[in-house]
Amino acid sequence: MNTDTNTNISATQTAEAKAKRSHAEVLAWTTWIESRSPGGADGHAWFADSIKKYAADRSDISTIFDLLDLDDYVSFGGNG
Repeated sequence: MNTDTNTNISATQTAEAKAKRSHAEVLAWTTWIESRSPGGADGHAWFADSIKKYAADRSDISTIFDLLDLDDYVSFGGNG
């Protein structure tokens, strides 16, 4: 990961954003999105089915981001 590039992209997005957000707002949104659950029963069923499909023995997949990481890893040849 290139931190300089990520910082530049973030700075550009912040400068060009129509709605200016405070640092606290950004942190609150980030915390919320990182901890989101799959939602209702259908979302949980899909989430569980995906874990079973890719790595049934894993117990550390708990967020959408964890599942996306697992999906990417398996899609590029890894074993869940």
